[in-house]
Amino acid sequence: MRDQPVEVWLLAGSLGEGPVERQCRVPASKPLLAPVVNLATDVAGCEKFMKNAQGEVLMDGSTQALTRVSATPFTYEARAGNPYGTSAGRINSVGCGLYAWIAAPASGEHELVIRGSANGRDVDVKYKLIVGAD
Repeated sequence: MRDQPVEVWLLAGSLGEGPVERQCRVPASKPLLAPVVNLATDVAGCEKFMKNAQGEVLMDGSTQALTRVSATPFTYEARAGNPYGTSAGRINSVGCGLYAWIAAPASGEHELVIRGSANGRDVDVKYKLIVGAD
């Protein structure tokens, strides 16, 4: 819930370590952005990764449209001890992946399922979303 942008609620995928179940409170009237599979690497790595990237996102059983994002430069701040093994500090990288942009869900409980695969990385995440009033 920390450091969420104003215009969208960002959800997390997984590192491909097997099925993951999460519960998350989401403010009402916020669209959701869910990563299906994604990678931070270089242009060549993104091209290879995206060749066989596939997946699906289901919101309460309804299939959501996916957006393919090709190699896009970005900078991020890595913390010490991060799960990717990068050193702490500002990192210039290239990102790519499949994402679902989901219209703001109605207040109440929802199930969001994210499944994807690319280059031997499999993602399987199930969210119980609790959407509240603003």
